[in-house]
Amino acid sequence: MNILLLGATGSIGDSVLRVIEENHSELNLFGITFHKNINKSQEIIKDFKPQFAYVEDRSTFEDLKDTSDITFLNGDSSLKELIEHDDVDVIISAISGFAGLKATYLARPKSYPFSCLDRKKNITCKQRKYCCRRRFNHC
Repeated sequence: MNILLLGATGSIGDSVLRVIEENHSELNLFGITFHKNINKSQEIIKDFKPQFAYVEDRSTFEDLKDTSDITFLNGDSSLKELIEHDDVDVIISAISGFAGLKATYLARPKSYPFSCLDRKKNITCKQRKYCCRRRFNHC
């Protein structure tokens, strides 16, 4: 399952990355987004090798765009293209508060299945018609 992780360099992103790492046979980090944390993003890129990294901060994007084999993106149209990429199976928004509103808003038109990750039980679930909390009582 290809995952796009919005807000990969924050504390919520850390939790999601641990779940992906523990379930690497089932989960693939397809792409990440982050604001400007260069050190953390390079660590994630080295460990998980995503195909795409969207950088919100323009100057950070300029610093990183030619430093790796992955594709770095910047700008609203690039974010929209990444979110709508055909290979993305699940989008996880790990951005708290108002900062995550734009990316989450852009993700809503694409009909993704409901998805959740339970880091304590290392459980992933993907349900189209109902919330996994009601169905499995574990998220």
